[in-house]
Amino acid sequence: MYLQGLLEGLSKIEQQGWQRLQQLGATPIKRVLTVGGGARNSQWRRIREQAIGLPVLNRANASAAAAMALLALRSVTLE
Repeated sequence: MYLQGLLEGLSKIEQQGWQRLQQLGATPIKRVLTVGGGARNSQWRRIREQAIGLPVLNRANASAAAAMALLALRSVTLE
């Protein structure tokens, strides 16, 4: 129960973060791609999907470090 409550709380924070980004003018998201060890946990993904109301998809073959490097590269090349 403790872990479930913790994950639900984290999901609520994530939902508020996505909502705030949209309020600030970010393009609305259609799905969340997730990587890393926690991404393999189907219960965690389900809790997140319920909180944010969007699909949360696992990218099992991607590492968290590689995903962050790709995001950083895209932010540099878009400017």
